[in-house]
Amino acid sequence: MPFPLRNNGIEGCLIPVLPVLIPFRMWLLRTFTFIVALSCAWIATAPNDACAQYFRFGKNKVQYDDQEWFQVRSEHFNVYFYQGGQHLADYAAKVAEEAYRHTSRLFQYRVSGRIPIIVYLSHAEFAVTNAVNLPVNAEGIGGVTESSKNRIAVPFTGDFGTFRRVVHHELVHAMLNELFYGSGIQAHLQNTSAVRLPPWFSEGLAEFSASGWDTDSDMYVREAVLSGHLSDISTLRGYMAYRGGQGVWDYIATQYGPEKIGEILQRLRSTRSVEASFRESIGLSISDLSVRWHRAVQEIYYPEVAAREPLIDIGKAIVTVQHGSFNSSPVLSPLGDKVAFVSAKNGLFDIYVASASDGTIITKLAEGQRSSQFESLQVLSPGLTWNPDGTQLAAAVKSGSSHGVVIMDIRSDDTRNIPLDQLDDVLSLSWSPDGTRLAISGTRNGQSDLYLLDLSSGSLQNVTNDLFSDHDPSWSPDGTTLLFHSDRGSHTTVNDTTPETIQLSRHRVRQVDIYTVVPGESESIRLTTDEMWDERSAHFSPDGSQIVFISDQNGIYNLYVLDVTTLTTRPLTDLLIGITQLSLAADGQRAAVVSLLDGVPSIYIIREPLKLSKQSPLRPDVWGQRVQRNPDLPPPSLMIATYREEIKNPFLREATSGIRYTRGQERLARPLAHRLAVSETGILNGSYNVGSNARRVTGNVGATPDMASGASRDARRSLENWFMNESQNFGISDSTGTFRAVDFRNYQFSAAFADASEGTRLLADVLPTADIPAVSVDANGNYVPRRYKLDFSPDIVYGSAGYDPLYGVQGVTQIVLSDILGNHRLTLSTNLLIDLRNADYIFSYDYLARRVDWSFSMFHQSRLLADFSLQNPTYFRYRQYGVSVEASYPFDKFRRLDLEIGLIGVDKADITDATSPSVQRTILTPRVTWTQDQTIPGFLSPSAGYRYAVSVLGGGLSFSQEPVQFATVMADFQIYRSFDQRSRFTLALRGSGAISIGNNRQLFYTSGVLNWINRDFDDVNGFPISNLNEFVFATPILPLRGFDINTRNGSRFALVNAEFRFPLIRALIPKYIPLLPFYNIHGQVFADIGGIWSDPNDELIASEVLDDFPGLTDNILMGTGFGIRTFLLGFPIRLDFAWPYDGSEFGDAKTYVSIGLDF
Repeated sequence: MPFPLRNNGIEGCLIPVLPVLIPFRMWLLRTFTFIVALSCAWIATAPNDACAQYFRFGKNKVQYDDQEWFQVRSEHFNVYFYQGGQHLADYAAKVAEEAYRHTSRLFQYRVSGRIPIIVYLSHAEFAVTNAVNLPVNAEGIGGVTESSKNRIAVPFTGDFGTFRRVVHHELVHAMLNELFYGSGIQAHLQNTSAVRLPPWFSEGLAEFSASGWDTDSDMYVREAVLSGHLSDISTLRGYMAYRGGQGVWDYIATQYGPEKIGEILQRLRSTRSVEASFRESIGLSISDLSVRWHRAVQEIYYPEVAAREPLIDIGKAIVTVQHGSFNSSPVLSPLGDKVAFVSAKNGLFDIYVASASDGTIITKLAEGQRSSQFESLQVLSPGLTWNPDGTQLAAAVKSGSSHGVVIMDIRSDDTRNIPLDQLDDVLSLSWSPDGTRLAISGTRNGQSDLYLLDLSSGSLQNVTNDLFSDHDPSWSPDGTTLLFHSDRGSHTTVNDTTPETIQLSRHRVRQVDIYTVVPGESESIRLTTDEMWDERSAHFSPDGSQIVFISDQNGIYNLYVLDVTTLTTRPLTDLLIGITQLSLAADGQRAAVVSLLDGVPSIYIIREPLKLSKQSPLRPDVWGQRVQRNPDLPPPSLMIATYREEIKNPFLREATSGIRYTRGQERLARPLAHRLAVSETGILNGSYNVGSNARRVTGNVGATPDMASGASRDARRSLENWFMNESQNFGISDSTGTFRAVDFRNYQFSAAFADASEGTRLLADVLPTADIPAVSVDANGNYVPRRYKLDFSPDIVYGSAGYDPLYGVQGVTQIVLSDILGNHRLTLSTNLLIDLRNADYIFSYDYLARRVDWSFSMFHQSRLLADFSLQNPTYFRYRQYGVSVEASYPFDKFRRLDLEIGLIGVDKADITDATSPSVQRTILTPRVTWTQDQTIPGFLSPSAGYRYAVSVLGGGLSFSQEPVQFATVMADFQIYRSFDQRSRFTLALRGSGAISIGNNRQLFYTSGVLNWINRDFDDVNGFPISNLNEFVFATPILPLRGFDINTRNGSRFALVNAEFRFPLIRALIPKYIPLLPFYNIHGQVFADIGGIWSDPNDELIASEVLDDFPGLTDNILMGTGFGIRTFLLGFPIRLDFAWPYDGSEFGDAKTYVSIGLDF
């Protein structure tokens, strides 16, 4: 309901009355100078992607290394890699094939072509990929799939289990792309009724297909349910679109069988409606399904509250959402009085030190992603460690071209950089008790190992050196032994496993245990042997007799302690919400852990953790029971559930089915029908235990039944009869809360399911055998690599309309082709009209494979312009054409130097008089531009930081009889400061200017705003283009609101802009509501002051400036007003209302409707 305005008596009216506006405008402009001065002083205290009219701003993708690329081919995939990554590419191909077999069965669909996968040896290399347009700060992105070539890009981040899951996740996106949008760019163009898959649908399905259900997702959904912020299915967004969406698909697969997923997809393919596909497949709308899913998870999580302890009972939350939207990597100082951690504010990650008692921030040690020294931080692994006396902190960072370690003195600003060029990535650190060495977990050539770094010499020594992933090293108190967790299983030798000695794709990499190793020795000791659950994040007690670690043995991440002598374990906690990271103080008196609080990873301090104790074993939750099936220790929800609830709830039903939930590679290798059949047989032969009552149903006994056999039909018939009889004793509620008896025999798959499978095709059915590239395998079963071959294919082929404030609406056709790596790009844009002389076209080639980006282009532009100033008005055709070469050299992520040289031909011809000779010029124009961008991205524009650019443009060399000679220096400086943690309220200041000198000086003219649609030209000055020089070099000055196009023009300008930007609806309603289509409307108030002049002797401001600015010359233009910003049909729409001010009074309001983003 709109908020009523009381001033004008009109409820719900948001239009203010005119008497209110006039004082507001006067106040805004009179205080403009004060605002600018105050803001500049305030922003000066702060530490130091867009095209912003004059310059191409944005951070750089720096290719520090020259890579030589190769590929391997499997049956359904082309996997691309560079030197050092052959075994990783082989592994990617094999796990992708395994994932494809599983997903094709799940979806009941086979792809029609080969899917490209690009493998990167580190996340840093992945972040600068040219194959996909990633955001500038891509630390939280583990993989990506783009649609035009349906190519997958995935980095190795040190863990083969994660790598395997991400490959599978992205494969699901590739298959969904082809299933709903077709294969290749042509199919995309022809598919005019494309389905828009909501994030919970696509991301949740990708997570479910890749992982099934898992402890991490169970923790997120559990916390959301118990904290009361689990959204309806249709409004699952952000990270909960992944975790919550995964939970929705887990519910569907558990309740109706995994085959139902394929039917939903086939229904969606035909109906093009997500809502209709669910209605036709399971008989429920999305809202009804949401009600049932919510009830199911509430039934399994609510009983946990009385059975377990909240973390707040044994610890204290000291770093929460008030500190940042993501808090991780806590590490306690040796005395336990301080905690260092990584926190995300304004979208970027910083390193803080806080009091371990109450979370008071002591200092911000480093600002990540803002400088080359801290270009990237480790946020998903503990990349921080204290020295033994607590005076220094070491951090794993990416600095420029190398990964390494930065050591920071917390008492001063002193830092020491230790580059580790031998490593592709540094994951985690641990400082030795004697202070001389760092234990490091790092990656090199696609494998993760432990290393020792000697701090005095800088030498790096391997502790482990094999294919297995070794993580999170920590020292024993005497400094002789390292603790770590690994997926190596029984392979305790730490230096003898290579791609030649093991098929890693057949090794179980999704489960980790704890090990010890003495540096210099070749054997490690395996301390935990649980093959079902993970044990990680281990630390020695102060006397070395115990090891504290995290494990999810009961389905929830808890603290455990292991006796080093007896190797027995016992739980220290029995938490309601699990923990994911652990740091132990040197004296063992405090532990820092990460857990969820209101959906945000937060840091808790637990006092005297070693004195905690719980009865062993812990009672599992429902997820734990689904996996380990311990009938003697049922979860709390099963202990209180009635028989009716137990059968009705799919998670409770599966927890008592007698069939253990299969995880990891075994789940992928297992046919889907096998799980359903075994579940049915298990129900028929197993027992349901509810309290002291046990219900047993007899039926056919056997292994995996053949559903076509008579025995299996009898088993299914017995099951259906049993369910039908039992349905008289229980009901299932619909969305109204009414309980209805359910005939489970109605849960059959429709004929559409079989019809859809008839339309799917194998690769061999699509391509003739001779056209299928050969799959080469060596004697060890590994794919044979081939050199990468350049092959162009289309990225974009489309026709659209463009808009230019001077020339109006223009049609354009654009074709973009590139190779699979995106390193070579061809672009053709044209609006071909009558002939080549009257058309616009540009052809360019970009070479992006090396550090220096090269661009070569040829262009032609033609315009018909009227000239009514002559005695006989006429039309002139202006044309410019030529070639240009540009080289862009990035010094780092934030700074670059651009060099461009162009050879431009331009002519002007009277099309009404063929006998009139045309005027021609040929000009050589060099340009040098320096750009630095250290801004933080916001919703529609930067929210913090600064950026600037300076260029010099010349036209001194001309090949015509009338040479064009000029030189222009232009500068643009922009600075931003946010007022709140979420960067919703932002002050943006901008100063720009230019001076052009020479016989043919460059023209600058007022132009309102960028892409001004309802444009107006000045009544006196008219159109700004009147000669050849202006046609080529005339530049609009904007934003300067309150004035028409070409109100002023000249060869020099200075412009200052101040804008205060803020959300409108989001500020009042923090939670997204689908019924509000313009939920993301933003507002702003602004003031613009600029001057444009030509004669250097002109006074920009008269010397007799008095109150109310009566002495301002005609060269000064001032305007003020307000505007709104939003997205409409995918376009950024701007609406501004501005009033010019002449120093004594305001002029008439002007309205600006435009498309684009602000500076």
